[in-house]
Amino acid sequence: MRSAPGGTCNDFLNVPARADAASETLAQSAPCLIARLRISTNIRGGHNYPSLIRRTPRKPLKVFLQSGERDADIIFGSWPRANRAMAAALEFAGYDVRFEFGQGGHNLRHGGALFAEALRWLWG
Repeated sequence: MRSAPGGTCNDFLNVPARADAASETLAQSAPCLIARLRISTNIRGGHNYPSLIRRTPRKPLKVFLQSGERDADIIFGSWPRANRAMAAALEFAGYDVRFEFGQGGHNLRHGGALFAEALRWLWG
């Protein structure tokens, strides 16, 4: 773990997208960590997080979400729809959240184009 630049948190953490619901659990239980949250579909119970976020006290988190209209739509659920539900739950609960929804699929083109701006926003 590295110190978060210019923030009040002591730790910075980037959890890989494949960590699924684990990254959301980590962010809920360790509010001084910045985690890369990715999916909230029914993979390892991730679909429960929007409801959980709406019902629990707000944590001191700043959340940047990115998704696209051609993201995965699989047997476990629709990632674009799940990411919209997650963004709505975070906004409902009063989190400082920014959700960028593009036209692409599950690739780095949109996320990579937003990366510098996301970092500026997170630490701004």
